[in-house]
Amino acid sequence: MFALIRDYSVKLLYETDETTRLAALYIQEKAVPESHPIDAAHIAITTVNGLDFIVSLNFTHIARAWTDERVRRVNVREGYQGIGIYKPAEVLEL
Repeated sequence: MFALIRDYSVKLLYETDETTRLAALYIQEKAVPESHPIDAAHIAITTVNGLDFIVSLNFTHIARAWTDERVRRVNVREGYQGIGIYKPAEVLEL
């Protein structure tokens, strides 16, 4: 894994005060269940760092229409762009 990070210049993204604040809003707005704060942090880190989308195998708390809609509402209200939340099959050419 370290070799992949080095060889492809992968940028590591970290939790910050702003990502923690945004993740709490996702939970408050019920975009992500309170019992899954790491999922909320994953989405918040993506948003705060200006990434366009998440591709996730987590069909229970991340890659679902309910989450996508509520995350988009929170992001727009908080001055962030909406992000896409996709399942792998939605982005791969089959």
